[in-house]
Amino acid sequence: MAYFVAVADNGGVNRAAAALRVAQPSHRQAVRNLEKDLRTKLFHRVGRGLVPALAGEALVGAARQILRDVDATWCARSGTWSVAGSTSMGD
Repeated sequence: MAYFVAVADNGGVNRAAAALRVAQPSHRQAVRNLEKDLRTKLFHRVGRGLVPALAGEALVGAARQILRDVDATWCARSGTWSVAGSTSMGD
């Protein structure tokens, strides 16, 4: 989900991979695997970038919530504040 959101935020796999400091080929493959698992295209190529397809637009909000929930779970488990600063124990 983080890779998907990063592509949506950065407009392409190369920029998203750089932002997350991961290898571009593995990032691209992760997004392809998500599309395969969901059996739908999440992005359309526009020039040298990517824009969310209808399914991608529908998923991005839920994906952000999933990432917040995972972060909150890890924080609750470890008893620390969220790295993102948006969720903390006791919220």
